[in-house]
Amino acid sequence: MASLKNLLKELNYVTSELVAECSIYKTFHPDTKDEAIQKIINDIILKRDELAHKIRNPKKEISSKDLKKFYNDIILEIQNNLVKQLDSISKI
Repeated sequence: MASLKNLLKELNYVTSELVAECSIYKTFHPDTKDEAIQKIINDIILKRDELAHKIRNPKKEISSKDLKKFYNDIILEIQNNLVKQLDSISKI
């Protein structure tokens, strides 16, 4: 990521795609319980809020040298969350 602005855009994009995936899943599988899909959507949104807060408010004691690693760890966390949420959708 070149900037925090782009990182936040990517986070929002991934979140919107996951929520759309949940909606599509519900459309094609009408027998699925609404509560299960809603729980996954809530988890997705809570994780997005948590990561957005981390991105906007890095710890003060992080040196500029370690800041790149901090943001790379957030990128990995976004990717891991993506896989986790897709797995939870497919297990319904």
